[in-house]
Amino acid sequence: MVENIAESRIKLIEKLAEFDVVILQKYIDDEIITENDIDVSLRKVTLSSEFVPILCGAALRNRGIQPLIDAIVKYLPSPKDVPEINAIDPVTGEEIKIKVDESLPFSSLAFKIQVNPYVGKLTYLRAYSGKINKGDHVLNVNSGKKERITRIMHMHANKSVNVDSIFAGEISAVAGLNETVSGDSITAIQNPVLLERINFADPVMSVAIEPKTKADQENLKDTLLRLLEEDPTYIITEDKIPDRPSSMEWGNCTWISLLID
Repeated sequence: MVENIAESRIKLIEKLAEFDVVILQKYIDDEIITENDIDVSLRKVTLSSEFVPILCGAALRNRGIQPLIDAIVKYLPSPKDVPEINAIDPVTGEEIKIKVDESLPFSSLAFKIQVNPYVGKLTYLRAYSGKINKGDHVLNVNSGKKERITRIMHMHANKSVNVDSIFAGEISAVAGLNETVSGDSITAIQNPVLLERINFADPVMSVAIEPKTKADQENLKDTLLRLLEEDPTYIITEDKIPDRPSSMEWGNCTWISLLID
């Protein structure tokens, strides 16, 4: 496949030359265009949305996954490449610009909740500014409650690595934020800011679930509440059904509306 690869490489360089003056000049002067030249150019045109790199692979057998991860690092924007984000001062209502800077007060968004059988409730935080350490107290700006971060982890699929701090631009899972839900703003206590909440699409499908016995009813409710905590796209409502056979007089029907994407 050497000939096919060489032909495809030439086509890629010719296309990049339409957008990148450096590549164009080297192409015209018949200079050697290195792999690094192509990577730098691809990153530039990807960040400007003029190119969309496409990679092939199969997650099932882990084929092609490493090139995909390498491409994410090479071509997609790092947190420092992203423009400043908008936040709101909860006291004055004024708009504030937040940039990725460890010297600024800590601000983050809780975007995912996961119940871990060994650690308990884990809250995934995307840190936008500042730094926070294990053992520090933070403020949930939405609820107004203060909580303490007891553990910080970097998650790698089903494995975790304990770390001491969260820095601006990082995504980490923390334990200790028992009053936090998805979409809450977690910040330094003295510098509260409200970040934009996650907007979820409306559910388009409903499913009815009914426990087999009355003893299962409370267990079902607890399970559904834990499910709702982890995935806020669910909407759970309870529908009382008055007329039931005598063997099922207790019967309550619990409905789950879930989003099908």
